[in-house]
Amino acid sequence: MNAYELADKLMSSLTMEYDCDKYMEQAATMLRHQADYIKHLEEGLESSIALNKAQVERLAELERKHKEEFDYAEKLLKEQNE
Repeated sequence: MNAYELADKLMSSLTMEYDCDKYMEQAATMLRHQADYIKHLEEGLESSIALNKAQVERLAELERKHKEEFDYAEKLLKEQNE
């Protein structure tokens, strides 16, 4: 049973207390499972963001290093041509 079906069952069983109690228990269980799943997705997203940040920092460091090397090579070529 999915969340929509469970909501329909709860709404249709409001007049029958025993059914309502049964569906309330199922709703509570389903909500806990969904909350756990959302938490798992959020943790995965946080890990992905952290990895992306680390990659951006690494790329920036590589870019800075290559610029320094390029500038140095350009300086040497300029001195050689003088």
